[in-house]
Amino acid sequence: MNSAKPGTKPAGHPPPSCETINLVEPAEARGRNGWFSPTEVAVQRSESDGSIRLSVRSSRPYSDMPPIYMSLCRENAEALQRALARQIGALHAAEVTS
Repeated sequence: MNSAKPGTKPAGHPPPSCETINLVEPAEARGRNGWFSPTEVAVQRSESDGSIRLSVRSSRPYSDMPPIYMSLCRENAEALQRALARQIGALHAAEVTS
């Protein structure tokens, strides 16, 4: 019997190698030409070199390079994940005490 929730893959199956997150307002980013409003973030893993790649794009079309592109080794990606989790947790805690 499959105990996975509808729309999810059973345990043991890796997530897709690239996931795109459509951002909602407000979102701000600073790129090579100044501030812009990002509309999507793509998170991609490369198993060949063990890295995680982030691409932040706005609604304006660019050639083949997004305004922000970052490639992180697994150790740095995990550190970023932990920092984001701590900061999100602090925001939730602040909402509870407000």
